[in-house]
Amino acid sequence: MNTFDKENMIRFIVIALILASLSAVAQSYNYDVAVSKIKSLIGEHYIINEKVKVICDSLGKESYKALSPQDFVEKINRQLQLHSQDKHLRLEHNPEYIRKVNGGVDISKDQHTIERSTNFGFNKIEILEGNTGLLKLTYFADPENLEELIAGSFNFLRNTDRMIVDLRGNSGGSGGMLQKLMSVFLDERSTAVLKIRYKQNTVQLKTDSVPVSSYHKPLYLLCDQNTFSAGEGFVMVLKNRKRATIIGEATAGAGNISGPYVVDDNFIITIPVGVITDVLTGKGWEGSGVTPDVEVASKDALTKALEVIKANQ
Repeated sequence: MNTFDKENMIRFIVIALILASLSAVAQSYNYDVAVSKIKSLIGEHYIINEKVKVICDSLGKESYKALSPQDFVEKINRQLQLHSQDKHLRLEHNPEYIRKVNGGVDISKDQHTIERSTNFGFNKIEILEGNTGLLKLTYFADPENLEELIAGSFNFLRNTDRMIVDLRGNSGGSGGMLQKLMSVFLDERSTAVLKIRYKQNTVQLKTDSVPVSSYHKPLYLLCDQNTFSAGEGFVMVLKNRKRATIIGEATAGAGNISGPYVVDDNFIITIPVGVITDVLTGKGWEGSGVTPDVEVASKDALTKALEVIKANQ
């Protein structure tokens, strides 16, 4: 046997061992038990009651034999999206996270470390030509202990003549950060802006009585189809109050409030538990997204914003 044949034989053996290992992993999971738990959690927590039965019925009709964990997740998520069209309703294979939760590990410390490495979503702050401020927000972090960062960012831009907030690709996040940021740009204090309806009660999200900063000059928001959840809420609130000009693409349409629930030692499911609407219009952005005032491809949104600014001068 020559060297080439030996190498091919080794590759074949390695691939065979990997496939055998994956098959063994797939056989070791009792997916029927996991599916039963998923259906139970959806029935108990999902806020859109009229969709619960059709979702659970669809999950019960499928076969999950001999699937890898990731294939199982993808199959479940296809059914969840098909029958709910709810982008917050999704299953994830994350045994490491579940091990930490079950072991009493403070997950928030891990999250804080990750968020600190990305400056808590405050990705870029600069002053463009013509004294236009630019703030790039990639997500909304929990604002606890971030008052200095938030205030410092806006203090840097306080002397600009106008501001562009770039929310393209913003993945959403904390409602608390949404509250802090919209309070910077709105005049109203301690005023209800968003309403969240849960199964048991309804709460309101209000502007801060004392905002961390304030900015009342012209405002432009950039968004696209990947602007998600709380990022969309920020866009909708300011658009509905005619506080900002929205430029870019329609947003993702992921408006429901959600929370994570452990299925078993391997899977976790995120389930929407609240419906959020603007108190001004009675409407939210779930399924519809927020449409821009000036529609343009995501990649061209900043250039377009600068053109609009120039035309308004």
